[in-house]
Amino acid sequence: MVRVQKTTNNQLILTIPRLIAEFKGVNKGTEVVFKDHKKDSLILEIVRNSKV
Repeated sequence: MVRVQKTTNNQLILTIPRLIAEFKGVNKGTEVVFKDHKKDSLILEIVRNSKV
């Protein structure tokens, strides 16, 4: 399940399951963009993958 969490300085962080991150090669610092898909959905597109 994807979750949105709020930090102590009011930033929002999107958390994705580890298995999905490993499958797609997502690491800390990976940049993604949000694209509208349907009325109540978004698509995340990996723009640049970090080298971490």
